[in-house]
Amino acid sequence: MNSRGAHEYQVEFYIRSDLKSHRDQSFTFAINDAQVTILSASSDADSEGFVAQVALSDSSALQAQQGAHDILTKVLDILCYEMGVPGLITRNVRTQIEDAGEVRRCVVYGYEHRNRHRFLMKPQADEISRILLTPLNKSVQRALYWLRWSYCARTLPEAFLFVWMAIERLVGEEKRQSLCPKCKKPMKCEDHGENSFSSVSRDRIREFLERHQMRNIKSLLKIRDPLVHGSLAHNFAHRVIMRGELPKLSKAVEDELRMRLAATFAVGVSPFSAPGDFHTSFQCEYRTSFPNQRFPSDCPSFAEADRYFKMSDKRNHSKIIAISSGLPAW
Repeated sequence: MNSRGAHEYQVEFYIRSDLKSHRDQSFTFAINDAQVTILSASSDADSEGFVAQVALSDSSALQAQQGAHDILTKVLDILCYEMGVPGLITRNVRTQIEDAGEVRRCVVYGYEHRNRHRFLMKPQADEISRILLTPLNKSVQRALYWLRWSYCARTLPEAFLFVWMAIERLVGEEKRQSLCPKCKKPMKCEDHGENSFSSVSRDRIREFLERHQMRNIKSLLKIRDPLVHGSLAHNFAHRVIMRGELPKLSKAVEDELRMRLAATFAVGVSPFSAPGDFHTSFQCEYRTSFPNQRFPSDCPSFAEADRYFKMSDKRNHSKIIAISSGLPAW
């Protein structure tokens, strides 16, 4: 949180989870200087999740959204452990800035799930039959296995890790000598000789990525080890890198497999590159019936803002004064 020129914000997220509240109670948790409220009942939630509100101080709405995400993650880590349930932040719902009086400002977010159907046809079916009759080496078999798992992944770290495992199978392991961390000489046992181990060379991974025209290689290599070993801080910056680079990593694996399998008819568009779910937002100025509330409970939903946007005559609306697109300046 940033106290310089700070404002108070309330940021709402939708969490996909099996968690339900006993008697529809809401619960508030304090963390640092912020508060996280779990709402059991909300018009923005459905049967597979709930909405969480994070109240915090920050210098802008965008900074508040990034900070609120990281704060909510910490609460969910403990909450999901305590209750033994999944809890995945899937999207923004709305962001409000604290104000006084009848006229208020907010940003509301819309989401629409879009299925991506693909239709199996004879050329692909014939190619699958041919590949099934072809002896495949272990590296290709395992790369195909982990690539399929990446397609099934429901979270960004999962998909990133599975694609990376496919890359490492395609690159292959090599035997390396164990070296003393101080003098760098080979470590040797009097009874059993020099010690060696199998590993995937970072240089060979770098060569693979360069061959497939990847550019952000240094950042990717920095993410890999802490992600595998559990020490990666899953913050906004790392999410941006993983989200941006995942389609390219997947395409590198798909192109390598296309070459090794001579797969002429394999679909050339990765599911990570294809058009995905639809996300949009509106900045909204509105009249509240609760002018004494810091963050009015009648703040418009995206559905209300969308209906207003589509109205031919927007004059004298009972709640919404104006809406606009783009990022908030407040």
